[in-house]
Amino acid sequence: MRKTEKKCIAVIDDEVQMLKVIGRYVTETLKQKNMTDKINVRLFCMAEEFLESVKKDEKYLAVFSDIEMDTMNGIELGKWLNKKHAQEKGEAIPLIFITSHEEFAIESYRLDAYQYILKEEMKVRIPEVLRNILQQRREEEDSYRVLETIEGMQKIRYGDILYIQKAKGKKYVEYYTQDKVYREQINMKTLWEELQHRDFVYADRSCLVNIEKVIQIHGMELELSGGVRVRIARRHLMELKECVRQYWERKKRYHGI
Repeated sequence: MRKTEKKCIAVIDDEVQMLKVIGRYVTETLKQKNMTDKINVRLFCMAEEFLESVKKDEKYLAVFSDIEMDTMNGIELGKWLNKKHAQEKGEAIPLIFITSHEEFAIESYRLDAYQYILKEEMKVRIPEVLRNILQQRREEEDSYRVLETIEGMQKIRYGDILYIQKAKGKKYVEYYTQDKVYREQINMKTLWEELQHRDFVYADRSCLVNIEKVIQIHGMELELSGGVRVRIARRHLMELKECVRQYWERKKRYHGI
């Protein structure tokens, strides 16, 4: 299995004691989820220090920030994350404001902050909000595959993959979608170990098919979405038919048909 990149959660507050308290709530929640070995909690006394780490490509799952700070305040930080990071990097970092003053709530909504937490409620609210973020991120990551290509890291939705073909005589596989072909240097055995809990099945020893995309089976050939056709090796025919049948049965039960 490939090594996954460790992510961070940032806590920003210019009051050291409050910074430690918020950090403790975040860390305790991660411990409850058994995720302290996968996610670092980083504490910052100034928003500028956090921004420097972002510019160095540190990856953050969420930011818990005070609003009132002596230098760059939380509102200014939110504007930077919205206008700079989200637009340039193409991804938004959930920003959670923590403050003692309810009047900042309207401004936080204008900035599309993920949540607004009053300090008097943070013992209960921080764990709630963080658990929701972790669940959403888990669902999001579960729907995508990150490819290590020669162009760099690329994300592809599992639901967009029609089939995966091992290039003959090559050390890479090709992911076929309706619009594009992606390449990744990985062997089929390792790939299958990573995909076997998903709805993929062998059509032949060098081809994995996304069962979700199967329209019908014609003899020794599969018809996939968009009219794409894939040959089936005889040794895989019966297993493939059974996997497709079970998938269709599950879909029928799900939709109450």
